[in-house]
Amino acid sequence: MPKSVYEAELAPGQSIPLHTHPYPEFFYVLDGSLDFERIGSDSLKEWIRCHEGESVNVPLNAPHGCTNRSDRPARFLSTSTYYHEAIFNEVGVLVSLEDEISPLSSDAVQRFETVAAKHQGFFVDAIDSGRLLDG
Repeated sequence: MPKSVYEAELAPGQSIPLHTHPYPEFFYVLDGSLDFERIGSDSLKEWIRCHEGESVNVPLNAPHGCTNRSDRPARFLSTSTYYHEAIFNEVGVLVSLEDEISPLSSDAVQRFETVAAKHQGFFVDAIDSGRLLDG
């Protein structure tokens, strides 16, 4: 199965919501720190803090997401399958580093969720309780 590798940046306070898909994903923090969330074996939300040079491997079907809780941007590499890349190819918009990016409209969020589902990606409802694990 074809693989995809991409580099991404999350600004302070920015998140990737808790989601799941039937293919594995790997994250490697290039700069800064990120808090990765997962659902533990006790069905509670867990947070794993990863700093520059640390990584997280997400098995297939495992609910996961991440948040930049620091005061500076965090960059990371991610690898997954073509299906993951296909979501971004279909809904993504190329921008330059100088472009100002505005928040997504509710229509854009709905479109992203629809396209993600088409490629086997699904968002998970938030779970209120949790704990932080320093990775």
